[in-house]
Amino acid sequence: MRLFTLLFVLYFLFPPTNLQLLINVKNQGGDVMQESITANVTEDTVTLEFLRLDGVFISQLVDFANEVEAMKVVIPAEEELGQTGPQTLCFLTHAAQADFIAPDAMAKLRQKNPGTVRVAEEARGWRQTTATAWGARAARLLSAPAARHCSAARDKRQ
Repeated sequence: MRLFTLLFVLYFLFPPTNLQLLINVKNQGGDVMQESITANVTEDTVTLEFLRLDGVFISQLVDFANEVEAMKVVIPAEEELGQTGPQTLCFLTHAAQADFIAPDAMAKLRQKNPGTVRVAEEARGWRQTTATAWGARAARLLSAPAARHCSAARDKRQ
C-alpha cells in the first residue's frame, strides 16, 4: 500500500511531460492514415508525424519557445536508382504561434473514441513556403529541439 501511495504522489508531483495522441485521418483521396501528435510541455514543443502512402515519412516539430518550425521529410531509398539508404531533408521556418495549438493545451486533449476516422472540418488548402538550405549550426542557434529533430539531415558541405 505504501508503494502505491508513493507512486500516486510522485505521479502528481512530476506529471508526464510527453503526451501522445494517435488520430486516424481520412485524406482527400479517401485513404485512412494514422497521425501521431506529441506534446512536450517541458521543452514547449509539439510534434506531428505521419507516414504517407508512398512511404515518405513526414515529421513537423513546432518549438513555441523559439518560434521555430522544423519540417523533416524522410524519403525511402530507390533501389532502382542505386540508392542505399533513405534521404532525410529538414527545413526550418518561423512559426507563428497563433497557427498552432500550444503544448500545454495539446497535453490536455483526450479522445472518447480513438478508433474513429477523422475528416477535416474545413479545407485550408495548400501552404507554400520558400526555404533555403539549412545548416546544423544555424539550427542549433535557433532551436535546440529543432536541431535534435533534424539531426539525421546532413548538409552536403559537412
